[in-house]
Amino acid sequence: MTPDDFAACLKEISTRPVVVASHPRSGTHLMIDVIRRHFNDCRGWKWPGEPFERLFVDVDWLGLPRWQGPTRGEQVLSTFPSILIRILRRSPRCILKTHFAGGASSWWSSSEGDPFREIFFKWLQPRATMLYVHRSGRSVLASHFMQHIQREDSRHLSFSDWLRHENEDGQSRPSAWAAHVERWADQPQVMATFRAEDVLSDVSATVASLSQALGLEPDRQPGLPKGWQSLTARRLGRLLMVRPESTAQLGHRRRGRKPSWTSLASDADEHFYTAEVGGAEKRWGGDSNP
Repeated sequence: MTPDDFAACLKEISTRPVVVASHPRSGTHLMIDVIRRHFNDCRGWKWPGEPFERLFVDVDWLGLPRWQGPTRGEQVLSTFPSILIRILRRSPRCILKTHFAGGASSWWSSSEGDPFREIFFKWLQPRATMLYVHRSGRSVLASHFMQHIQREDSRHLSFSDWLRHENEDGQSRPSAWAAHVERWADQPQVMATFRAEDVLSDVSATVASLSQALGLEPDRQPGLPKGWQSLTARRLGRLLMVRPESTAQLGHRRRGRKPSWTSLASDADEHFYTAEVGGAEKRWGGDSNP
């Protein structure tokens, strides 16, 4: 698919996407699934055997040199735009996902010269409703670390070293988390900001807020999406189901246990975290996993 083909396809699509932005491991799939469960217009579908990623679009893959998605090694420039078009056609309010670190205002200008991203963002901006979900920094970082060390090249990392690793902007992981929330939460471009802990504790209030933000009426009584009980159940769901309730990821090593900050962090790690995030933790809802 050429950029011109991509632009022509977008002109024929009437969906008004819902963008769910978040830092990784911050309740992204919880928010996606709560939206899908309660609002018919946002309830996409997939063919049996298609990956769960066909129920939403991870926009961050658009324009990357290679898309390491459900089929490893698919080429972005030839494959992903076609997949994106196909998913956009499957619901009136297709859900998009991004972990973009630069914040809401810079997201729209983040095409970096890629023609597909430039075309897509120009089409998307007047149509999108943007939401942001976050959760406590310690919980996020503990979960992110457990996910990260499942990779073959990262299993040797200690939590302390991982926590202090700096990104290309010179930010440690706690500092990057704090910057992410500050740049996204309650910004003018964001229609509504949610705290994942509040979604879990009061889903009725969450659905009411979503209804107002999206301009849609829920077609079900408020309730949390039914999660997968095992990796086997999730794999069967991928093979057999068209509209599963959950798109949540399950780690191979977790065995049903949630990662704990207290089991991973030393006293030095705690001091480092506190110094790096400053007042961000308190501003954005405290911490449920100290």
